[in-house]
Amino acid sequence: MKPNKHAVFVAAFLLLASAAPFVPNAAGICPAITAAAEETPQITESGKLSDTVSWQLDSAGTITVTGYGDMSDVTGNLSSYSRKIKKAIICNTDSEHTLTAISASLFSGCNALTEVTLPDTVTTIGNQAFYKCSGLVTCNFPAELMQIDEYAFYNTALTEITLPGCVLSPNAFSRCTSLTTLTIKDDTEIIPLDCFSHCTALESVRLPDSVKRIESRNWDHGAFYHCPNLKDVSIGKDIEYIHSDAFRTEGSALEVTFREGVTAIPADAFNGRGELTTVVLPKTLTSVGANAFKDCSKLSTCLFPDSIQEIGESAFYNTGLTEITLPGCSFGSYAFSRSKVLKTVTIKNGTESIPSDCFSHCSALESVLLPDSVKRIEGRNWDHGAFYHCPNLKDVSIGKDIEYIHSDAFRTEGSALEVTFREGVTAIPADSFNGRGELTTVVFPKTLISVGANAFKECSELSTCLFPDSLQEIGESAFYNTGLTEITLPGCSFGSYAFSRSKVLKTVTIKNGTEIIPSDCFSHCSALESVRLPDSVKRIEGRNWDHGAFYHCPNLKDVSIGKDIEYIHSDAFRTEGSALEV
Repeated sequence: MKPNKHAVFVAAFLLLASAAPFVPNAAGICPAITAAAEETPQITESGKLSDTVSWQLDSAGTITVTGYGDMSDVTGNLSSYSRKIKKAIICNTDSEHTLTAISASLFSGCNALTEVTLPDTVTTIGNQAFYKCSGLVTCNFPAELMQIDEYAFYNTALTEITLPGCVLSPNAFSRCTSLTTLTIKDDTEIIPLDCFSHCTALESVRLPDSVKRIESRNWDHGAFYHCPNLKDVSIGKDIEYIHSDAFRTEGSALEVTFREGVTAIPADAFNGRGELTTVVLPKTLTSVGANAFKDCSKLSTCLFPDSIQEIGESAFYNTGLTEITLPGCSFGSYAFSRSKVLKTVTIKNGTESIPSDCFSHCSALESVLLPDSVKRIEGRNWDHGAFYHCPNLKDVSIGKDIEYIHSDAFRTEGSALEVTFREGVTAIPADSFNGRGELTTVVFPKTLISVGANAFKECSELSTCLFPDSLQEIGESAFYNTGLTEITLPGCSFGSYAFSRSKVLKTVTIKNGTEIIPSDCFSHCSALESVRLPDSVKRIEGRNWDHGAFYHCPNLKDVSIGKDIEYIHSDAFRTEGSALEV
């Protein structure tokens, strides 16, 4: 006759109730029972959690739970023994009858519990299974574990944990104030809100490549909210989303490493994380999202790999970076705006446009080296220039492809600005530095052909500028009201008002080649004393009494005119007040 399985199970249980405690083998199965030694702790209490799960507690505080199934029909818990249970061993009945889940609240509140051993067959740890087991220091996490439910290990004393790739739930490990090191293996995709919040001793986190999302709901529900000792976070290649409050770790000096394989830093990832000090970007990175590191005011270390193609709007707004070398990529507005410590910017070839406000309000910025590839330096209006309000900006170098500079791009009020147009530049765009009273020095290349209209108009402090012989055209009002005192110009064409309204210009010499001095070209140059025109000049023009080429130059004393002269307008030298010698 075939024995009844249930009867065998009950008989075995009754025998075990008076024998030595279970000690499972590597497979989580309890071995055959032998007679108890005299000093072995004795079973003091026992019971059943379901038809297939039983337990026994010995005099040393070790509880052994054995059975099979997912414990889904377990409605009670062991909290009434919370002061007695010190160690928990979970066993399978045999290799064919295994436990697959730890039931919800099973050990909830067992604050004397220090050690838990789970069988490899467990795939789920239920809601609050070890909730507030504040003495729990050791727990193995089975390799086959698939899910850890809410509050499962809330407020335990775990110190180092390595989790298999599984589904994590909110608050699963929250308030584990002894936890220092966290490693999660591949397959986990989401770190939910509050999962590791308030782990005040947590120092190191290594997330797997599989993690796509690190979540939060608002400022105090981040996955790693209030981990004030968190110093080292490593993030893998599949990351798609990081909530801006996920790492609100206030108090820490946080270093984040994005490992090789990461191609994009999500928008807002560390927005507002003033505790972030270091970011390591991989050589595989192609884009940094908008606001990704905005207001990371202590972020002082970040190397930008050449692989980056795009840096989004406000990505590094108000950071602590002091010197940056950027790859040739595109930038969003405000990308590096409002830095209080950034001093040096170097951009490599490939970047074509510096957008409005890109480096505005960088109050410590001193030096900018732009690549030959830059075609446009933008602005929107007086307070939206690419380099608006950089009061310490002294040195700007611009390369050969420049086509457009907004007149407010360098509205740097307060600086003594020197701009160098490097060899290869052939044209200075119109209006480039119109109104830039802070500009003191311009260095022109030997390749320069033209200076656009109003290019340096109202640059009243511009006192140093050498004009190369290559220059063929100086546009209308190009140097209107500058601080130049002596100029020697190549034989080229001039627009009306080209050098008008200077208060300090004293001497003008023009080399051979120029044929016409147009109306108002040097009008109202109140300090002008001496003019030497080349033999090639044929016409000195005016339109009426107040538009002569040299109208109202009251200190003009000496004018020298050459052999090709054909026409001089009657008002060309209406200089009222001077004792003129021609």
